[in-house]
Amino acid sequence: MNLKNYFDKVVCINLDRRADRWQRFQDNVASASWPFREIERFTAVDGHNVPAPGWWRAGGGAWGCHQSHVRILQQAIQEGAESVLILEDDAVLPQRFPEVVETFLAKVPGEWEGIMLGGQHLRPPDIVDNGVVKVRNGNRTHAHALRGNYIKDAYRHLCDYPNHAQRPRFHVDHRLGMLHESGKYKVYAPSPWLIGQDSGRSDIAGNNFSLRFWSDGPWQQNQPDELPPFVAVIGLHRSGSSALAGVLHKLGVHLGNQLGGYEPQGGFEAITLAHLCERAYPFPSTELAMPREQLVNELRSFIDEKRREAFHKNTIAGGKYPHLCAMGDELREACGDALRVIHINRPLDESIASIKERSAKEKGWLRITDAQAEAVQRWLWERKAGFLAEVEHLTVEFDDLRTDPTGQIERIIDYLGIKPTDAQVAAAFGHVRTDTPVTT
Repeated sequence: MNLKNYFDKVVCINLDRRADRWQRFQDNVASASWPFREIERFTAVDGHNVPAPGWWRAGGGAWGCHQSHVRILQQAIQEGAESVLILEDDAVLPQRFPEVVETFLAKVPGEWEGIMLGGQHLRPPDIVDNGVVKVRNGNRTHAHALRGNYIKDAYRHLCDYPNHAQRPRFHVDHRLGMLHESGKYKVYAPSPWLIGQDSGRSDIAGNNFSLRFWSDGPWQQNQPDELPPFVAVIGLHRSGSSALAGVLHKLGVHLGNQLGGYEPQGGFEAITLAHLCERAYPFPSTELAMPREQLVNELRSFIDEKRREAFHKNTIAGGKYPHLCAMGDELREACGDALRVIHINRPLDESIASIKERSAKEKGWLRITDAQAEAVQRWLWERKAGFLAEVEHLTVEFDDLRTDPTGQIERIIDYLGIKPTDAQVAAAFGHVRTDTPVTT
């Protein structure tokens, strides 16, 4: 199958003011070895500048998205394109994309008029073949194709504003879903979906979202036999855990979609995991503040979500927060045999001195007394020692990570069984090179 010529035209919608999104999209496409023809950047209609008609009730971002699709279809019709693949700049491709998309397209009926490579089913689809379904109402427009008369029909439908005004809150995907519902068009999709939507702030909805690969539902086929492992970074406050987590992140380990932290270079902590840990043990408390069963269930939910996301990213998952030192039993219960552990070790007295120094400079909840600092560090030290005595793990000395980053990164790669690119290895080395300030 010659994928280079499978679609006559391929475009990606991107706002001029979102150069960051365009760069991120290009990096993902390059890393996934894009198999189709070269992608044209389409300058998105900015719905916050271009006024919507008075009946429109879906917001400026949604209006811009709608008009962008109208103009792309209009351009395809004028150019005589037989088919067009439309992408949005938050589309996310898995690393194995060329292989899985070719397998899918080989099974798609030849008379197809529409293809959704990513999306969400609002009505259960009809099963056509192993890994192929016929769409009855598909939502989302981050990766969909149109062919033949369906291009013109979709254009007419999107431009039928008197009809659209009867449902003034409908976005462009809802309007296309009406065409699916009509049953007149042969629109197919993979099962499971091949392209997801990236994390970050949506220019349409105005909200922040995590990476989304929607689950099809009970009809979904080709479920993964096994999800990738989850690696827990175990280390005290100010022990080098952020430096280690940064290395994992640079090597491609999926730590979360929104990472934060309290260190100058970032803590590489998933915000959802940090919130969970702080609800469980509000810093600097050493007493569990929620039912243990609730903690296990919420940990399991977070870990399972990250493992599913990592599967689509063709990598492994992980998480870092100092409180994990005290959650060894809960981690094992939540994760089972999928758990991997990397322990970052720094002498206890150094970690205590470092957190005391940090606390003296902080304000708010991070500012604690010296006695509290010593108590929480010794508590974490004792809890992690008990956990590490019972699980297989890799220990990385903080001093070794700084003075011999190449050797320690090689040990980490070998332990996790991952295959990072040369660029990822170089980025991991750059994160902990010895001419940078000490970060933890």
